[in-house]
Amino acid sequence: MDVLNDRQQLPPETTLWSGSPSKRVAILKPLLVAILIAGSFIYRPDAWTFAARLCASLYPQQADLASLAPAAFAGLVLSIFIYGYAVAVTTNYICTSERLIIQKGLLSRSEDEIELYRVIDIVQSSHILQMLVGVGSVTIKNTDQTGTVTMPSIASASRVRNVIRSAAENCKARRVRVFAE
Repeated sequence: MDVLNDRQQLPPETTLWSGSPSKRVAILKPLLVAILIAGSFIYRPDAWTFAARLCASLYPQQADLASLAPAAFAGLVLSIFIYGYAVAVTTNYICTSERLIIQKGLLSRSEDEIELYRVIDIVQSSHILQMLVGVGSVTIKNTDQTGTVTMPSIASASRVRNVIRSAAENCKARRVRVFAE
């Protein structure tokens, strides 16, 4: 009963940070792919013609459709990157004083949460594209069933890492105090 009373005296859960992956980085990938495909079509149309002839020779009974294969492949690659953009746009992260909530989904939403007292380590990193745009990735290692979680392309990644680390340490300290009594 004492533990229940201690929990009732704890301050309410507050939101410390909320954000989502950078839209700039998310749009850069499909944009670069589209530029590469358009550039290859404009500057090397013979390569597209060669690929169309190759597909037509491999499938002579469907030569009409085989000539469209390079364009279909380019469309597929671009679609994959556009899907990646859509996933990034629909992902949200919320760090409260008790947990990290991950909301994601394009056609259906899912919500996962990590209790901050389970956080073991937090790592911040940036690759060249992220450094050019001024964002970074925050990776959270924890003992939760979710496992390691990476939040890609987060603005002010260093600040976010420090907010999560401080909140995790405070949560662990409160938890030890409650169970020690």
